[in-house]
Amino acid sequence: MPKNYNNYKVSIPLGVLGYHKDRFCEYGVKLSVEELANRASKVKLLDGVGLTYFPETNVEEIRSALKKHNLEFAFFTVDLSRQKQWHGCSLSSKDEQVRRKAIEHIKNCIDACLLYTSDAADEL
Repeated sequence: MPKNYNNYKVSIPLGVLGYHKDRFCEYGVKLSVEELANRASKVKLLDGVGLTYFPETNVEEIRSALKKHNLEFAFFTVDLSRQKQWHGCSLSSKDEQVRRKAIEHIKNCIDACLLYTSDAADEL
């Protein structure tokens, strides 16, 4: 049951509560997933959070922190711009290897999302 009265579920990107980096600058404080989930759990009417998916994303660490702080997983954002390997484009790169890496990254993100939306999540 959603926490708010409109029967809508509310989520935010977890990164807004700590460190953030875009193509132009970096700001905020680097915090662990556990610390970020703790901060998010104190936001009124918040049901869940999303995160940016990176190749090094630890799905079990995220799952554990969200469960501990009674938060739902809402989404992963696929990052194909902030990391150096993508600065020359990703899916539209002239380099076939870069395009293949980008596609593989997207597939890995989808697989990670499926762990939260299926019975497989209970077996992690």
